[in-house]
Amino acid sequence: MSAFRWLFLTFAFALVLGGGGNALSEVYRWKDSNGTVHFSDQPVSTDPQVVKEVVVPGPNLVGTFKASPPPPEAEPTAPDTGGVIYLPAKKPGITATSQDSCQAMAAAFAASRACFNACGRDNRFGNGRNNTACGHCTDLPMPRC
Repeated sequence: MSAFRWLFLTFAFALVLGGGGNALSEVYRWKDSNGTVHFSDQPVSTDPQVVKEVVVPGPNLVGTFKASPPPPEAEPTAPDTGGVIYLPAKKPGITATSQDSCQAMAAAFAASRACFNACGRDNRFGNGRNNTACGHCTDLPMPRC
């Protein structure tokens, strides 16, 4: 580090250490004849009955978390084997439903491609299709199933 930086850090450290004395000064509280409360670092009177030093409470520190003790463990009981067991009703398989919808999407996609192939034409240069005459066709995405 450069000498200037060391000098600056030393000066800042000295200010931090030396500036803390003002925080330890005493604070006095007093009321005037109108009942207004005033605070000052100088007592208004030297009479100990009149002068009361303000006690500044410490910082509000939150206590640490104290977990409650775990409840006593109950002894395991034998499973009840005398009752009736109810099973939920069987639902139709998800795979059958998804296969049906996949087949429907594939059929709609094939119909869409057939419509565009019937009314569209190739561009002059062979790089793409001109589908302006296919306004009645529905463009569907290819199903991913």
